[in-house]
Amino acid sequence: MLKLFKSFELNKDFCVWIVPPVDGRVHKVRCSGKRVACILSLAFIVAISFMFVAGDYTRVQLQRAKLHFTMSHLLKEKENLARSNESLQNEVKSLQGLNHKVLTYEQNVRQRVEELAWILDSAGVLGAVKRNIKAAPLQKQDAKNSDGLGGAELDCESDPSQPACLRPGIGGAEIERDSELLDEMSSEQDGSLVDHLDQLIEALKSLPIGLPGPGYINSGYGYRISPFTGRPSIHQGVDLALPMGSEVTATAEGYVHSVRRTGTYGLAVDIVHENGIMTRYAHLSRALVNEGDRVCRGEMVGLVGSSGRSTGPHLHYEVWVGGKPRNPETFMKLSERLAQLALLSAQS
Repeated sequence: MLKLFKSFELNKDFCVWIVPPVDGRVHKVRCSGKRVACILSLAFIVAISFMFVAGDYTRVQLQRAKLHFTMSHLLKEKENLARSNESLQNEVKSLQGLNHKVLTYEQNVRQRVEELAWILDSAGVLGAVKRNIKAAPLQKQDAKNSDGLGGAELDCESDPSQPACLRPGIGGAEIERDSELLDEMSSEQDGSLVDHLDQLIEALKSLPIGLPGPGYINSGYGYRISPFTGRPSIHQGVDLALPMGSEVTATAEGYVHSVRRTGTYGLAVDIVHENGIMTRYAHLSRALVNEGDRVCRGEMVGLVGSSGRSTGPHLHYEVWVGGKPRNPETFMKLSERLAQLALLSAQS
């Protein structure tokens, strides 16, 4: 452009001939060098200004497009966050409901565990667990060297046709059958933990667990030589060696069916439990309950004596299931099994 300006002679005139294509007449336009230079300068300034404005406009449009894209992206993110927030709120509500159910369930389980612990404690199971020792096994002593024998028995020599006398394996066979009975009564097939605990608690409440007194067995269930006749007989319960006046406690929850005196049992208390189970406490010196009373496990029902057919102070204890005598030792040993399970749970 400078070279162009230098080539111009500002003092000279420039002529431009214009020939329209319509009429062919020539029009002559005369311009001075200064005017041409001014026109060219103005055109140059206008061109530069237009380019600047066009570039700035283009830059603004690019910024607007970028801003529009950013805003669209932010709006989509906002919508996604709103949906996520709604989903999270629904999950929080669901978790709150679930937490309430869990707390209620935990409370129900805790209540039943406490009730179960009370049952086990009343049966002498938790005492062994708290001391971190195994439950003491049932102690026995030879009947020949013990005082205080008696109770109901069947004379197999005078009447060998009795069904009990025809089963010489009554001692072992009955224990196996009784164990199966206890497993069936305490087993759980379906239901939640709460249902399982409810059924277990109800089963344990009616099961005569543990000993009715802190003694040892000096005459077991089944065949024995009668201390009265010297002949083979069937002993329908167990004899526990206990001092005169010792406390006798119920081994399960139930109600007193009868308090009576007979020639064989002397003063005896019969307690009826659930599932057709009955326990009998015989040869008492005194009964501490009356017929129809509701008793709990561990509650005193009488005092040890030597009434009825007895050779000395002791407690004759029987367990009947479905109208038939069962081996009480099976139910006594159940407390040992429960104590072992509780001890393993406490150690794990």
